Amino acid sequence: MVITIAGMGAALYVVSMVTAFVVEGELKQFLWSRKMDKWINKLTGHYILCGVGRTGVHILKELVATGRKYVVVDVDEKIVASVRAQVGEEFPVVLGDAAEDDILVQAGIERAAGLVTTLNDDRDNLHVTITARRLNPLLRIVSKGISPNINAKLVQVGANSVVSPNLIGGLRMVSELVRPDTVSFLDVMLRDRDQNMRFEDLEI
Repeated sequence: MVITIAGMGAALYVVSMVTAFVVEGELKQFLWSRKMDKWINKLTGHYILCGVGRTGVHILKELVATGRKYVVVDVDEKIVASVRAQVGEEFPVVLGDAAEDDILVQAGIERAAGLVTTLNDDRDNLHVTITARRLNPLLRIVSKGISPNINAKLVQVGANSVVSPNLIGGLRMVSELVRPDTVSFLDVMLRDRDQNMRFEDLEI
C-alpha cells in the first residue's frame, strides 16, 4: 500500500508538472501573439517582409537603418529568434505561411505601403505575390526571382519588380573587378552605417 500510494503521488506530481509546463508555454505564446497583434494594428504605411532568411535579413537591417516601419512574416520561429539577436531589438512578427490570406491580413496588408518576398522557392514567391496583389491592388510588391524564367510570371501575377540575387551579385562582382573606384561612391550611400546616407525618392 505504501508503494502504491507513493507511486500514485509521484505520477500525480509528474502529470501536474507537465500540465503546468504546457499551460505556461501556451500562455506565454498567447500573450506574445496578443502583443504582436496590438503592435501591428497600430501600423500604417509599413512594409511587409516575407521571409527573413539569408536574403531577408539584409533587407530587414536596411529597413531598421533607415527608420522604416515593417512587419516580418516567417514560418520558422528559430530563424526569427536568430535574426532578432542580430538586430538587437524586438520587432513585429507574424509566424505563418505568407501565402495564406489570414497571415497577410494579420500583417496589416490592407494598410501596408509595400511587400517584399524573399522565400527560397520561386513557387512560394509566386503564391505570395498572387495573394498579396489580390488583397491589396495598390500595394508595391518586390519579389525575389531565382530562375530567369520566373521573372515574367511574377510580373504577370502582380509583382512591380523582380530582383535576381544571382544576377545582382554577378554584376556587382564584375563591377568590383573592372571599375572598383566607380562603385565605391554608391558604397558610401548603401553601406556606410555611421553616416547613414541614402538616395531617396521624393514625390512632388
